[in-house]
Amino acid sequence: MLLKFIQKMEYFSELYETRGFENFSAYAIVFLKHLIWNQWKKEIQSSKTEPLFLEPDGLPGSAVYEPDYSTELSQDRIFLREILRNLDPRGVLILKLKHNLFLERKEILLLKSILSASGNSIQDFLKERIEKRFTARSQELAILERLEMSHQILFSKRENAASFSSKAKQKLLRVEMIYTYDEISRWFGWKHSVIKRLYLQTMNSLKNSRKDLKFVSFLIKKKESA
Repeated sequence: MLLKFIQKMEYFSELYETRGFENFSAYAIVFLKHLIWNQWKKEIQSSKTEPLFLEPDGLPGSAVYEPDYSTELSQDRIFLREILRNLDPRGVLILKLKHNLFLERKEILLLKSILSASGNSIQDFLKERIEKRFTARSQELAILERLEMSHQILFSKRENAASFSSKAKQKLLRVEMIYTYDEISRWFGWKHSVIKRLYLQTMNSLKNSRKDLKFVSFLIKKKESA
């Protein structure tokens, strides 16, 4: 969600300047709400086809990944595909699972093979992932509601108003991370240290690539110690 907001920053600023909004904070909260609602609708639609996509017979073509250039992709998927294409696919998969990012076909094939090798159910994983994604969206909307309320009391006499707003913003940044190292370790059947090492290697590679420091810095800020 933060990635989508970054990509829409220019439109966000232009809309604010041209429409003559007087209350910037209220405008920003409403703008984010619309982003979350739109993303939620897309994920609901995607959930209707994703179970079939995870089935072996539902994956057209060979196991070798070949990009379908005829398919129109969103800008965020094109962006992510470009900066992640040369990184360790295991680390990329872990990063995308942790941060609730879209899985490409090759990543789903890798996920399926890992789950099969670990003896875990693909359908059980899919069910949990869908629940986690919807929970994340619900939490985002709830936190935005609290931000609206905190904005209203910032100018009141409530002593802890500023602290209340700051804590709500920090929680909003943490929502996007939907899997911990331990959870991925359990599903993959890999050691916690291996999961963490692959994730950190991927993050460091992103940082060193300098292809988009804003995106990397946002993810690094959301990194947890679990």
